[in-house]
Amino acid sequence: MARKLFDIQDHGKTKLLVRFITEGKQTELRGKAIRGGYTVWKMKSGSPTPIHMDDLEKAVKECLR
Repeated sequence: MARKLFDIQDHGKTKLLVRFITEGKQTELRGKAIRGGYTVWKMKSGSPTPIHMDDLEKAVKECLR
């Protein structure tokens, strides 16, 4: 299910890449967040992957990469 949210396709081609930002540091979806910073969620090798950032501005820049 999560895969469909991150990589929206039409006829096998990616049409839209979705990123999520959660407050705090997380290591897995639905996992408990540790205070501090933000976690950017991206698809990597077919799985949702967390990337921890120190502040919201850096998190947004990571989303736009």
